[in-house]
Amino acid sequence: CDFLKDDIPDIAFNNIETVFHLAGCAHDTNKKILNDSYIKINTEAAIKIAKISIEKKVKNFIFVSSVKADNPSDIYGISKQKAEDELIELSKISNMNIMVIRPALVYGQGVRGNLKLMINGINKGWFPPLPHTKNKRSMIHVDDLVSSILFLSSKGNLKEKIFIATDGKSYSTAEIYDTLCVVLGKKLPNWRIPEVFFTIVSFIHPSIKFKIEKLFGNDFYSSEKLDKLGFKPRKTLKDI
Repeated sequence: CDFLKDDIPDIAFNNIETVFHLAGCAHDTNKKILNDSYIKINTEAAIKIAKISIEKKVKNFIFVSSVKADNPSDIYGISKQKAEDELIELSKISNMNIMVIRPALVYGQGVRGNLKLMINGINKGWFPPLPHTKNKRSMIHVDDLVSSILFLSSKGNLKEKIFIATDGKSYSTAEIYDTLCVVLGKKLPNWRIPEVFFTIVSFIHPSIKFKIEKLFGNDFYSSEKLDKLGFKPRKTLKDI
């Protein structure tokens, strides 16, 4: 159903043991989605589904959130964080086992967003050779994300409720670029655009500055809590 227009059919939760909630409103790079929609879809619908699940005596509720919910800086992260907070409160007053998993940037078959843009650009030869920087980014292969969700659902009622999922590696933007070149069968460049070029270009317009900061910024997270439970990711970026 459409969370903005339709009622959520509670009959769909009859005789269900585990609910995996992955539906949501993702980042809208074209700025066409209203902030109110993020709250209605990512927060309010998630809580409504959790409450229906409690009424239907669902045993486990796994909410797939985002690392952006950790110290959020935009409406997407805020909407995910609000959902997490309310779900944790529900877990305190119900018998349903509620857990939250925050994936880092997901890669693998069917990848979307900026990573897909980079892949297409390298494949077609227009994405520029990036400079080596010391920024650190976390990622996770889609297969490992699915495995981590299933792994978490089998653990029963844990005291810890929020888990970050990564592949345990840190990648610089240049390392991501170089790995994709190899995977796509492209020659590694023997030259690089200097980092100072991107610094200068970032002053042209705030939107360009935002994209460059996103490209070369740090986005690193620890999946230590999930690791301590015994989960081990099996793939790295070269397996994309």
